[in-house]
Amino acid sequence: DGIEGPSAAAESVLVAASIIAGEADRTGDGRLAGLAAGLQQLASEYRQEQSFRTFISSLDTLDCERSALAWLAVEVDLAFGNYISARRRMDSGEPEGGFTGQYDEMLWQSVRNELDDYLESTPLDQRFNLSQGAVALYLEMADTASALEALAAVTEQISAGRTTSAVSAGLTLAAAMSERNPEEAALLRSYALSMLEDPELARERATWLYLAIKRGVADAAAYQLLAEGEHALALLALSESSAAGAGRAVSELLRDPGAYAASVRAATPGRVASSESLAWLREVLR
Repeated sequence: DGIEGPSAAAESVLVAASIIAGEADRTGDGRLAGLAAGLQQLASEYRQEQSFRTFISSLDTLDCERSALAWLAVEVDLAFGNYISARRRMDSGEPEGGFTGQYDEMLWQSVRNELDDYLESTPLDQRFNLSQGAVALYLEMADTASALEALAAVTEQISAGRTTSAVSAGLTLAAAMSERNPEEAALLRSYALSMLEDPELARERATWLYLAIKRGVADAAAYQLLAEGEHALALLALSESSAAGAGRAVSELLRDPGAYAASVRAATPGRVASSESLAWLREVLR
């Protein structure tokens, strides 16, 4: 499988299963019948793996870092226990198609490090959980999700310490939504790159945000995050606010993050009283 690919593996296994099933029918041997059934199930898994590989290949047209696509492919490899294939992807020293720039090189190193850590720490009989990675997020969100939904999903990833999945999901989802909503896609992409630049800081801030929301101080958190230029996390904080004008603030922040953040920094109690999109600041500035 790791050398010839899952399609070839499926064909070979099915040939063996057919021979064994025929012998089981001839002899009435239940153990042979069970072995044939097991091989047929294995062939089905190989076919499923090939389906995922075909899907990953279809993403080559996305305008994003090639290393993000490489990580999605590695997730599939690890989910099916195909460690040979995962390692072979790293052999060339760069993703298929080459690097697109500095961030692509940074992400490639993250892919390499995370793969090394996974292989060193994970038992051979344990598989990567696809439902917790970038592949699942892309399948779930690429066609219909808003930037807010995507931001929430990748923030959950980074808070759990899954840096490469978080960044790769953010970059691929941003590329997928770029045509239907370029402003929101740009915000998501910027957030993904900031996670790549300083993963530990990103994880700490995501954890801090969740704690602030849990404590009921989402408004104060949003104000602080906007002051620090953390537009994406501020958006998530405001989406959890029940204060008057928070919904309008979310819309304004999505439309033009820089301009809205500047208006918040310049806000005074007088301006807040007359602006719907700044109304949520009344308690914060009191």
